[in-house]
Amino acid sequence: NRERERENREREREKQKKRQERETRKEHTQKEQSDDKRKMAEKEVDEAPILSIQSHVVHGYVGNRAAVFPLQLLGVEVDFINAVQFSNHTGYKKFTGQTLSSTELEELIDGLMAND
Repeated sequence: NRERERENREREREKQKKRQERETRKEHTQKEQSDDKRKMAEKEVDEAPILSIQSHVVHGYVGNRAAVFPLQLLGVEVDFINAVQFSNHTGYKKFTGQTLSSTELEELIDGLMAND
């Protein structure tokens, strides 16, 4: 009976050891995949400037007001066009501002492309 208990404990230890080895391999693989994805993202960021065409608000953080700064912190070159400029988000009771026409938007993009 004691011999069986000892054998059972030994089998359980072996199972636990194999589980730990599998988990370690899994974690290592996940880390490698994560590192590879990060490296690919960094390469893409290094190679691709971004043109952000969004809204802009004077009060609040939506559209370009929310997007440009975090991208710049990551080292991304960001050009931005404010398609609209409003006093605040349109969800407020009142807002005022201007909207860029399609002609004005095309002129800005044409100017950027001419110097690229």
